[in-house]
Amino acid sequence: MAVLVFIKSSRINDYYDLTKKTVAVGRDDTCEICLGDGSVSRRHALIQHENGAFWLKDLGSKNGTRRNQETIDRILLQNGDRLSFGNINAIFYLDPPTETAIAPHVSEETYLFQTDTLTAEQERLHFLYDLAANAATMNQPRALAPLVLEAMGEQLGAEHTYFGLVENDTLTQGFFRSFTGETEPFLLSRTILTKVIKSRKALLLQNAALESTLQDKTSVINTRTKSVACVPLGVGERLSGILYADTRSLVKAFTKNDLAFMAAIGAILGSLLLQWRTIVDLRSANLELQDRLDGYRLIGSSPRLTETRETLEKFARKGESSVLINGESGTGKELAARMIHLLSNRANRPFNAVNCAALPKDLIEDELFGHAKGAFTSANHDRHGLFQMTDGGSLFLDEIGEMPLAMQAKLLRVLETGEVRPIGDDKTVRVSVRIIAATNRDLPQMLREGTFRQDLFYRLHVLSLRLPALREHADDIPELSDYFLRELRGKVSTRVTGFSVEALAAMSRYAWPGNVRELKNVIERALYLADDSLIEPAHLLLAGDDETPDVESGSEDHYALKQDGPLEKEIEQLERARILAALGKYHWHKSNTAAELGITRKTLAAKIKKYTL
Repeated sequence: MAVLVFIKSSRINDYYDLTKKTVAVGRDDTCEICLGDGSVSRRHALIQHENGAFWLKDLGSKNGTRRNQETIDRILLQNGDRLSFGNINAIFYLDPPTETAIAPHVSEETYLFQTDTLTAEQERLHFLYDLAANAATMNQPRALAPLVLEAMGEQLGAEHTYFGLVENDTLTQGFFRSFTGETEPFLLSRTILTKVIKSRKALLLQNAALESTLQDKTSVINTRTKSVACVPLGVGERLSGILYADTRSLVKAFTKNDLAFMAAIGAILGSLLLQWRTIVDLRSANLELQDRLDGYRLIGSSPRLTETRETLEKFARKGESSVLINGESGTGKELAARMIHLLSNRANRPFNAVNCAALPKDLIEDELFGHAKGAFTSANHDRHGLFQMTDGGSLFLDEIGEMPLAMQAKLLRVLETGEVRPIGDDKTVRVSVRIIAATNRDLPQMLREGTFRQDLFYRLHVLSLRLPALREHADDIPELSDYFLRELRGKVSTRVTGFSVEALAAMSRYAWPGNVRELKNVIERALYLADDSLIEPAHLLLAGDDETPDVESGSEDHYALKQDGPLEKEIEQLERARILAALGKYHWHKSNTAAELGITRKTLAAKIKKYTL
């Protein structure tokens, strides 16, 4: 009867009779020869008895099967063959040898197997090497847990092992393994786990029952725990997990070497968990950023708008120079500014916007630079201006062309020095702010007129971009209309699901003096007026094709009257378009709009109501 004699540390370790026709060798419990070593695969090799001969076949094991130091696939075994399954060594005999017959063979193997056979410490080092190698190929703790739990059980002689994930000092997920044959889940000592999590220090108890701080703890008593080893996982103070092993036998009490082995596992797992968490956080941040971008993106697929978006992305990602955006009111200048911010390295820092035209001249300096306590009568405390509030982020200065010359000089100094001086303070404050400015004015013409500083212009004009008016990318009107319809439909009780062909045609023909802002306004109003599933031309309240204001980009007078039709109606169309454009210019700030139009605020309110704006 053939046998396998296993050798460990130059000594006979065990015998296995090869009585069955097929004998599996491996780490799995279902194998006839079960070898508890990390270098052995779950199903490592097969020994087959055929017609009096014994064949050894490797089952694709990770560390290979060797006969007399040569790796094999399938070979016929000979008496006295020296076999290796991973790092486990054995000798094959066709007949059971006597002790005296085996001794010479073992002696002969002493030198050979001393370099091959692993001591307990070497086995642990081998496992740690394998863990580091395998962990690099895994992308989640669940895949790694079985390997870690089994290794702790085998190497420490533990009855129970646990690998837990920790977030904000709270256990969020855990993986268990019992080596006692129990089918019921085992109890963990919460007291011990909490102590290690709070202290960030490894814990070794050779007899928990004698530990003065734990004697009266219910969790220790209920679990009948004797020896415990527990190690925190993390980098520095950042705790990401915990390892736990226990036994109820004092004979198998854990040692300092056992704790050191667990700590070595913890060092590998701690950095790995941190990497995984960083990846998860980055993915989450990326999704969050994408959601934020979805709310601040220029909608449209036309070549003109696609080119504009690509330019914005370059401005955002390639550096942090100042950007000057030019475009008519309602073209989306603030959206473009936010897009630059969100695509830049400053995305997680503040973004603030201010309309220079909407601020009184005597308040704009305070708004931008802040003030010190006592700077003026009502200055009861220090107040940070927008530059300090935006430190590290991006500041959008809308309608920069409306900024007073005196304020332009102070802004230039901040851009040149990177320092702001709050009103009434004798000290400057250093800030890092990316400036994105915008205007619908002709700044080169203002330079010639002396109403805008040339030095400030060149400071702002490092990167420049003109946003196209809606009439210049009218192909995007259907896509924009659908986007606004979906956005606004949830705010209005309506049956509307889309636009009629005639409505889309009417919108495509219209000049849109208020640009995208006016388009959104028209669609929102149409949702209130439409009773059926489609928005029709009548719901848009646009001028007819022959009554549409003639808007020419760059002309001084944007609203030329048609040459036919009732004069009163044409005057109303002109007035409506002029008011709408002014409202867009001042972001619906009625006082500024009324001043621009030369009418009172009350008159403006009446006309807004009259024209259903």
